[in-house]
Amino acid sequence: MEAVRVVRTGLPDLQFEGECIVESRGDDTDGTTGNRWHDVIVYRASDGEYIVSIIYRTVHPDESPDAFVETASSLEDVEGALSLYDPIERVNHEAIAVQRMPVQAVLRVITRRYDLQVNEILERLQKASSPV
Repeated sequence: MEAVRVVRTGLPDLQFEGECIVESRGDDTDGTTGNRWHDVIVYRASDGEYIVSIIYRTVHPDESPDAFVETASSLEDVEGALSLYDPIERVNHEAIAVQRMPVQAVLRVITRRYDLQVNEILERLQKASSPV
């Protein structure tokens, strides 16, 4: 286990002893979200708690990155924490329109990509926790 520091928007950073057990780094290589994506990371703390970190990334000056963090006491609660997050809540619709992109289409792609990341995270957690 190592010292981990997780950034949270509007709150002090969360510091704990633990390890990253699974992550999914987003990207926008095809440009369909206008340079907006999510990084999803799940840590296991030394006390057995899980820390779910979801970071909304953007390069637009009219939008701010955002770091959502939730704790979970079990793997089932990790799924619940991931479902609490709304991947388009922090997106500035006007900033999309300024880019001359179709707002609803961009929001659908952001949501679809986040859902795929969540599915990937849950599958990997399931495999990691299954007995061999």
